[in-house]
Amino acid sequence: MSAPAREVVADTTGIGDGTAVLDVCCGSGDFLALVRERGAHVAGIDAAEGMVALAQNAVRAAILDAAAPHRAADGSYLFTSTFRWVVGRC
Repeated sequence: MSAPAREVVADTTGIGDGTAVLDVCCGSGDFLALVRERGAHVAGIDAAEGMVALAQNAVRAAILDAAAPHRAADGSYLFTSTFRWVVGRC
């Protein structure tokens, strides 16, 4: 998602201070970094471990500050938090 598109999504949804956001297919974490700067609590998942590492770096290793996902035996993710917004670009 381009920088202008990220801004439009964040503005339109009103993501801001205290909003819990889960980004599915978070990629390099650019959207998470943007909304974290706006005060959101962020979590992200991606099938590519390398992308998760990039996303963790983009949000200063805090990508799991809203919810720590746990991988279930069937490969699904389990979260212990609820989210106001779930975004995905798979």
